[in-house]
Amino acid sequence: MNDKIKRLSKMLFEHQNFDHDRNQQNQYTLVLGAGASISSGCPSWQQLCKEYCEEYSVEVIGDDYSKAFQNEKKDRISKYLAFAEKLGNKEPSMGYYHLATLIEKDVFKTIITTNYDNLLEKALTKIMPIEEIKVLIRGEVTDDYIARFIKEGIPKVKIIKLHGDLQSNIFFYKDEQSNISADLQDALNECVKNGSIIVGHEMEDDDLVRIFTDNSAFNYFVNPVAPNSKVKKLLKLNDNNSEQIINDKIAHKTLDNPNEEECLGNFDTFFKELNLEFQKNIIKEEKEIQKRRKIEADILKESEKGVGYINYDKLELMITNFWHTIETTYNLENNKKLPDVIVFINDPSAPGGMELRRQMSSMIDEHNVECPNNKILVMTMQIKEEKTRDDNRKVDSLKPKFDFNPEESKDILILDPISFSGNTLRIAIKQFKTWFPNYKIRGGIMMVDDQLIENIKRDNNLKDIIHKETTTRYEILFPWGITQVTGVNLRNVKGLDVYYPIRVERRPWGTVAILTELKNYSVRILTIEANQQISFQRHLLRDEFFISLDENIGLEICSELLEDITDINDVKEKKSLILEKGDYVLIPKGIWHRVKASKDKVRLLEISYGIYDQKYDIMRLDDAYGRTNLDGLN
Repeated sequence: MNDKIKRLSKMLFEHQNFDHDRNQQNQYTLVLGAGASISSGCPSWQQLCKEYCEEYSVEVIGDDYSKAFQNEKKDRISKYLAFAEKLGNKEPSMGYYHLATLIEKDVFKTIITTNYDNLLEKALTKIMPIEEIKVLIRGEVTDDYIARFIKEGIPKVKIIKLHGDLQSNIFFYKDEQSNISADLQDALNECVKNGSIIVGHEMEDDDLVRIFTDNSAFNYFVNPVAPNSKVKKLLKLNDNNSEQIINDKIAHKTLDNPNEEECLGNFDTFFKELNLEFQKNIIKEEKEIQKRRKIEADILKESEKGVGYINYDKLELMITNFWHTIETTYNLENNKKLPDVIVFINDPSAPGGMELRRQMSSMIDEHNVECPNNKILVMTMQIKEEKTRDDNRKVDSLKPKFDFNPEESKDILILDPISFSGNTLRIAIKQFKTWFPNYKIRGGIMMVDDQLIENIKRDNNLKDIIHKETTTRYEILFPWGITQVTGVNLRNVKGLDVYYPIRVERRPWGTVAILTELKNYSVRILTIEANQQISFQRHLLRDEFFISLDENIGLEICSELLEDITDINDVKEKKSLILEKGDYVLIPKGIWHRVKASKDKVRLLEISYGIYDQKYDIMRLDDAYGRTNLDGLN
């Protein structure tokens, strides 16, 4: 972390606490320019004018696109539509969400902007109640009206748009239109007297120049381009005090680029670094440490109440219903005659076939007693475990020898407990058709993937399979373990009028199923393979709510700072506990934690609250896959 950012963050943190405790109004004012919105895809005013003039063939003298735009005779609606196309429907960059988090923490209460977009408002409404935000647009309300809100200090956050707003179709771009009233001038002068942070603005705007003239406060200038002598004089930026000018290059080691450099003068980088450091200051507060210790104690206390179970009852009912479905199907299609042979698949990578045989045997035996002239022969087919769940796998059984009359046609039913792709059953059916081309070979699946239902209609080997239950889940927990799809998988869950995507991604320790992922929260399911573990980590920006979906999930937690610790073995304060199925726990930001599996793979539902900057939010102290102190999730 850059030392300059550390000192600025510490100063803002102390100001914020001072204001909160004493109800004072001495926060720094934030001034935003076009540079704040570039990373969100919004062009600057000059670029807007240039693109407009080029698109509508407006005559330009020299390179003065702004003046050419102002003199253009088109009506305001036409100009609004042209600008709306360039500025509308933009989403805030991550820097805006970092800024919104700081504003929610009372770091800034007054924001002056010359931008027309509503990116800051969009980000703020995701972070804090809308009634605490007041947007004051010059031209939509009078200058004196804005001055009154400033002087009376209401509401909590004021965004003052000096030059208008896109949605309001108000654009102040002529000097005579943007002259600020004396009342508002005085109010703005009062705003900046305690100091300002100017981000993404070159300070060549006449309105801002008037506001900062005769201003003697300690100001900060944040921009990739260094200020010229005129700006230095206006903002009292001392050449001998580089603290005020923030445009440093910083190295930031990431997985994608270990030699990456960022410029602190960029809007996103500045507020990301400032917010992360500010959150560290919060974590270090004694009252926050005490809160975390209490939460840690509560987590340990609640862990003693864990309960676990394995649901064999539902599996027994499913198998019973599956058998009845088989009986019904054959009764309707084959004059009550059940298959001559039922084949159970013995797949070492998915042992459910043997459990299916074990529980269905009693039903088959009962049938054989009741129907001695239509006895069902039971056999097992072995699948060779060379590759998992693909068409290259092979049957590892010899051709069975039946005592049937070779001239008679026989029915063979091959059963699989669950299938997402149909590959295993397809392999088995193909083999039996090769062995017995004159027999009727069909398959049965107790639980079949919902999307596979559509595919089997076009598959000659699977089109007449018997199936009972369908699923839209990508993994199912059975008593014999978890059965799940392999590889990258995208599911679309249908709502009333829209589909919601579910993305499954691999991690070194297992898989992550991302159910939803927005800027301020996410919902995911972590599947951790046997004997694997995530990194020992903490988050600066988000709280995580864990719900255990399986038994015996290991959880390590530590509420201490561990700032000078580099070896996990030196952490004496680390606590360990076990989450049983159904247990839930909230891990607030700042608490170190690690989840691990023992001899069985486990699943954990994770709901994250807070801005979701997955690249920079996570801090790792220890990791089995070499990701220590690196950003990002991969």
